[in-house]
Amino acid sequence: MKRPVLLLEKIAWSVATCGGLGTIPKMPGTCGALFGGLLWYFFFSHTSITFKICLFLCFGSIGFWAIFRLLQQTDQKDPSYIVIDECLGQWIALAWGPSTIEATLSAFFLFRLFDIKKWGPIRAIDNLSKRSEVSLSLATACLIGDDLLAGICAGFCVKLLDFFSIF
Repeated sequence: MKRPVLLLEKIAWSVATCGGLGTIPKMPGTCGALFGGLLWYFFFSHTSITFKICLFLCFGSIGFWAIFRLLQQTDQKDPSYIVIDECLGQWIALAWGPSTIEATLSAFFLFRLFDIKKWGPIRAIDNLSKRSEVSLSLATACLIGDDLLAGICAGFCVKLLDFFSIF
């Protein structure tokens, strides 16, 4: 992808790549998830559930717009430099557990496991985003959706670990 020129393109690129983290050559998705985990742990973990929901909806909407904008400029269906979806998925995983370092690390590793392995419906959503006949908006929703579902699965596992007093 060429470097952005217009201000809106620069903003979309910055959001979708989490400030450029997505351009790191090795494991950009892990970098995006780690960025999301660190943001959550240090800034959002001790806030109210209302604030967390508003934060997620706001960043989710902005992330959707940014991904849609970048996908308009490329032929790739799921470019590796787009990592805001990993950040949002990580937030979903973290929202389920307690605000401890153990729960945060567990959520991080479980989210990456589900995101990389893409079992069951996660793979189906991921595959749908790459089909040529889907619209750009559906491809964008699926690009985010597989990570949100991976976050839900990871969060459920974290909740089970918390329920059984593993943390």
